[in-house]
Amino acid sequence: MIKQFDENPKEVLKNFWVNAFHPDKKKNIPKGKPDIDFLLKDLKKLSTSVFDLTHLQKGQPIISLDGGSDKILTHNRGKEFTELTDGNAVYHFIKQAGHGMPVTHYKDCWSFINAMIPIFQHNGNYRRKRNQQNSQ
Repeated sequence: MIKQFDENPKEVLKNFWVNAFHPDKKKNIPKGKPDIDFLLKDLKKLSTSVFDLTHLQKGQPIISLDGGSDKILTHNRGKEFTELTDGNAVYHFIKQAGHGMPVTHYKDCWSFINAMIPIFQHNGNYRRKRNQQNSQ
């Protein structure tokens, strides 16, 4: 995409939207003049960015999602992220979803998240009780 960017940034943005929602069709691709500088920075970060785990609060629930038909990320970044959290993240894979799965497969995402809430609550209560017992 970066190679094509110099020649036709609007076409690159259009292709990005198509790929982001693959295998589903995005009906409403945003109109207007794209921020070319922001788009180029974003494209460069796509393959080089690293998630800074220091922003995560220890003991907080983390859900990591991946789509099996993602055409934006070339490999399962969610699975890599999950491994980086030393088992603190819960990984969920939706085979038929693409990069835009929080929009295209929101029911699958919310269903999984809702199923996780009682588990996160139980684990949080257990950690609090354990910490209280250790401090006495």
